Formats: sequence, structure tokens, C-alpha cells
Amino acid sequence: MNDEYGILLSILDEAISVERGEGVYRKSFSYSVEDKKDEIAPLAAIDRNKEEDMAEECHRCPLYRNRSIYAYPIKRRNPTLLFVAPSPMGNMILSPECFEAVAKWHNAIGIKGDSVAITSLLKCPSPTFEREHADICKGYLREEMRALSPRAIVLFGKEISQYMLRRSQSLDELRGRMWSVNNFPVYCTYHPEDTLLDESLKSPVWQDLLLIQRELGIGRE
Repeated sequence: MNDEYGILLSILDEAISVERGEGVYRKSFSYSVEDKKDEIAPLAAIDRNKEEDMAEECHRCPLYRNRSIYAYPIKRRNPTLLFVAPSPMGNMILSPECFEAVAKWHNAIGIKGDSVAITSLLKCPSPTFEREHADICKGYLREEMRALSPRAIVLFGKEISQYMLRRSQSLDELRGRMWSVNNFPVYCTYHPEDTLLDESLKSPVWQDLLLIQRELGIGRE
């Protein structure tokens, strides 16, 4: 799991709506990312032998005390999907059970594991999602997104979706549509951990996956 990842940002709140096909009016919201001038060490080269992952040694907030072992993201160049969790689950980006669930998700829509990357916004484990910590980590995530250049990004859960999109709506209101951030399609869905605890959430996740499959044209390539 020592591959690598990428994603997001600081976002200006301007949205545009567009009309999509199949006779259904869908909304696509576009945001731009403004580079902040705060000093953030460059994130990890894709090949970790060439450049050290400075997020591993970051002490810019108290969360580093929770980092007994750095949870390395799974990074691949130009992945079809970049999954982004709020924070690592202990010493891994996702628990083994969550990894298995996510593997079933992308395989079910025809995306193989070598076309998937997984990272987290917060780079250290955290019991809660705090904006002040996310504001520090987002620079690393932004560099990941630029380096990896995924076809689409999938956000896991309400907190990270609200933060990344600068929106206060519920997750159900943020799901079911494409959000565009710096020209990257972004989709929101439930965290795989939530689906393991509540099986009724598997159906909406499946609908989100079908939307991604349809809008990326997977299976018609």
C-alpha cells in the first residue's frame, strides 16, 4: 500500500448550473482553487525514492501525536478514481474491511484496482473532523491532486464533502450530482465504514457508483 495519491484545497464559492443529457436536468457546480501562500512543504513525489513525503514529518497541529505510524496513501499516476477519506483509520488510510468494501465498489463498475488511488484529507488519525486541522492538511492534499491528475474524485462522508465543497447541506443533498473543482469531477458518497454499520446505505452508494460510471463513460470506452 505504499503507492500514492492526491487532492484538494481552498475554494471560492461560485457555482454554475448546466443542463445534462437523458432529458434530466442535472446541476454541475464549479469551483476554483486559490493557492495559498502559507509555507507547506512539497508533497511526496509519486516515486517515494526520489522525494520524501513531508506530510510524514509534519508537526503543524496536535494531531501528529496520534501518528504512531504514518498511514501512506495509495498513489497512482492518472487514476480513474481518487477516493478521499476524512482521516486515516489508525495506521492505515482505511481499515481492511473498508478496503475490501471499496474494492467491491470500483470493481462492480468496471474499474480495476490498478486504476484507483486512495488518500485522506487529514494526514493523521483524528476522532473528529476539525476545520482547523483540515486547513493545515489541505496543502498536501492539493499537491496530491495535481500530481496524480485523477479522472474523478470521490469524497467519503458528510464532513469532508462539506469542507471540500464549502457547502453546509446534508450528504444526501450533496450526493447524486457532479461537483467540479479545478476541472476535476468530484462526487460525494457515504464512508465505507458507515455502510458496514448500516447496510441500508449500500443502495445509495450503488446509485452514486452508477452515476460515476455513466458520467465517466466507463464500459463504453
